[in-house]
Amino acid sequence: MDDRIERILRGELSWNEYFGLGHEVLTAMAAYGHNLYTQGRYEDAEKLFEGLKVLDRNSYYGYAGLGAIYLQRGEFAAAEAELRQAIELDPGQASLRANLFEALLRQSKLDEAVAAYEAARELDPQGENESVNRAGHLVAALAGLATGSEESR
Repeated sequence: MDDRIERILRGELSWNEYFGLGHEVLTAMAAYGHNLYTQGRYEDAEKLFEGLKVLDRNSYYGYAGLGAIYLQRGEFAAAEAELRQAIELDPGQASLRANLFEALLRQSKLDEAVAAYEAARELDPQGENESVNRAGHLVAALAGLATGSEESR
């Protein structure tokens, strides 16, 4: 048997490295998956992101894409798991933290959601990231609801 297969099984080599596809191919696949996602073609995007995870389990692309899809579908625990893995692989992505915030919030994990939101804001202090801004709008709406309910007492 090819020694490289054993290295894949031990986690020392990715399928991407085995086939010699290169990082550019993964990036192009991730971009195409994102396009499918934005077009609402979630099943096609899911297949592509699953493939990215198989090709290179050390690349955050597949996990991030699946996290966004599961979040869209309302599968919040699955979204949380995928997003946590993506964050572990690339902790500097503000949008991952913002999506994690939403997944946690929808599961009523409020303390964890606040921490994820704060981390997203730290990574995007200029407020340029659309996902972080969307999370900020959710926070503002929730704060408004909380204030309104306290005033009605």
